Amino acid sequence: MKYPEKIGTFQNTSNKTFYFSSCANCGSKCCAGSENFVLAPLILEDFELVYENFPILFREQDGLVKASIVLNNGESGCWYLGDNGCNIYSKRPSTCKQFPLSPYFDELYIDGNCPAVSECDGIKMIENNQVLEPFKVDRFDGFNKKLEETDRVLNSFNKENFQYFLTIKGIALFTYLKKDDNKYIDLHQKSLQLHEEKLKILVTN
Repeated sequence: MKYPEKIGTFQNTSNKTFYFSSCANCGSKCCAGSENFVLAPLILEDFELVYENFPILFREQDGLVKASIVLNNGESGCWYLGDNGCNIYSKRPSTCKQFPLSPYFDELYIDGNCPAVSECDGIKMIENNQVLEPFKVDRFDGFNKKLEETDRVLNSFNKENFQYFLTIKGIALFTYLKKDDNKYIDLHQKSLQLHEEKLKILVTN
């Protein structure tokens, strides 16, 4: 499979080396909504880590059911961005822990818009698609297999039980109506109960 050189602002890291300086001087661009990050995709291992802090909703992509957390209301910054940075830093979702890196099947991409990323200054972060310490995260290990298993599980659910909820940034999002013994549906539904106020804000925007 030939992977694209760029996906939006993210660049393929194959045969390249990138460095990372510091988050200190960027003003939390990735959290503040200025980069239009509204949804963060999930794999199965993420559900239990995020449901207490973010609503989990479903969407359709290329004919497959995908799960995402909603990071903000589409107009402003992350629900948890405070004056001194992230208010849930130790429990921030995987997409935040790994940023500015993002896995794409067997490849890793890096956000070229991140002010801390360069090809010469800072600590070496990634070289030829290999993440170096201290930037490694377990989520990258065997990511393609994790993604395949996520797709298998999410697409085993009865599609008649998905109900349209709202559209945000042009993406239609769905909830799952029926109670189910499945762990991931249970965590999705618990997240809806825990975050009723956030969901009300989304619906009224």
